[in-house]
This record gives sequence, C-alpha cells and structure tokens, in this order.
Amino acid sequence: MADKTIKINKVGTTYNFTDSNGNLVTDETIEDNKKLNVDIGTGFTSGSAQIDSLTLYNVDANGVKVQTPALGSWTRTSANTQPNPAIKISTKNNGITIKDTNHGTAEVDFFFSVAGTDGTAPFASDPELRVKKLSG
Repeated sequence: MADKTIKINKVGTTYNFTDSNGNLVTDETIEDNKKLNVDIGTGFTSGSAQIDSLTLYNVDANGVKVQTPALGSWTRTSANTQPNPAIKISTKNNGITIKDTNHGTAEVDFFFSVAGTDGTAPFASDPELRVKKLSG
C-alpha cells in the first residue's frame, strides 16, 4: 500500500481530520514501513498555519485513550527529539509526516493530537486521531 495523507481542518471552533476525498477520519492505519502525512486543510484564516507539535497517547485494552502519562511528544523546534521509537515524526511543509520505524511483528495502537498556530492564534486537535501502526 502507498503512503496516506490526511488533513486537519478548522470547522468553527472545532477541528477534524479528513482523507483525500473529504471523508471524516477518526482512525487510521500506517502500513509497515509507510508514512502518514498530516497536512493543513481548510478553515484556517492564515496562509501560514502550521502544525508545531504532536503528542502520543497509549490505548488501553478497551481501545480508549490513556490520558496520562503521555507516551511522548515532538515539536517542530526540537524536531530530532522523537516521541516513541516505533515512529519518526518529521516536518512536511506546514504539516508533518509520521513514519513507521518499528519493523517487528507486533501492532502498535496509539492516539495522537497535534497543536499549531494559525497566524498568531494557537490551535489544538480535538478529538485526537486513533492510529494502528502495523509492523512485520
């Protein structure tokens, strides 16, 4: 399978994720050794809107996000500091790329949220996106 791209969109005072066809996305799968690109979508007022950080959260046995402790975080200003060894985050224009790095046989489930700026106004994704990272 190919790399995937989703967009974070601003809808009034809330945010959502959509796929390339404009369909709402609440969970996504990253195939082994592939990438998930998260781009800036519609509704932002500034042409310079960008994702500045990402936070990873664990998933419990019932598929629910574990709020604390967070698994790790990544920021654009410290781009070499990775949130978790199973993935690698990098900048992609005003968005980010999440790449599978774990080539073991286990699947890894996690939630992530992103935060950024729309001009000078901060934003944060809510709800977070659930991701299943396949490996092996």
